[in-house]
Amino acid sequence: MLKARGISIRIEDRVLAAPFSFHVKPGDVIALMGVSGSGKSSLIRTLTRERELGDGELDLESNWAEIPQNESLNPLLSALDNAEAGLLKNLGFWSAFARRREGRPRLRQLLSEWGLRNPDQPVSSLSGGEKQRLCIVRALAMDWKILYADEPISQLDEANARKALKALREEAIRRQGAIIWALHQPDLAREFSDRILTFDGRGGVSES
Repeated sequence: MLKARGISIRIEDRVLAAPFSFHVKPGDVIALMGVSGSGKSSLIRTLTRERELGDGELDLESNWAEIPQNESLNPLLSALDNAEAGLLKNLGFWSAFARRREGRPRLRQLLSEWGLRNPDQPVSSLSGGEKQRLCIVRALAMDWKILYADEPISQLDEANARKALKALREEAIRRQGAIIWALHQPDLAREFSDRILTFDGRGGVSES
């Protein structure tokens, strides 16, 4: 699904991560750990093609979705409409029309399960934690084989954080997909991930 060979992470002349390699196969959940500024988010932006690759080679799965660090929600739309935007991503008109009719009841159920009981509420009125739960719902609704998630639980309490990681992991297994997520909670990373890439902040990357 993904092969990275001898890639490095740079910001201008600064090397955040010296050349390293890793691979992702169906069912893998890989955590990125390390201090702030060590290259975790930059790696995700490279994998989502928001940053150009410097050194090395990448073979990437084309069907991917993202939970960005700064939630990419439209504040003028409702929670339901924002979730639906994920459901309809990359679909043509008639496919989107059919998917919308089929998917709206499921989206309403998901929003309720995640504590967003007023789906017509504008996103601008949601708290930080509610917005992050909405991003989780949108990711669960989207079509993907690899999910990239940059600190997807940073604004959630422990109960909701565990619920989110468990749900995303189960969804990846169900669709024979994979997840790469950046986390700051070592215990949760170990519990819900198969492998961990640790960025030491001095250019080194190790896998465990």
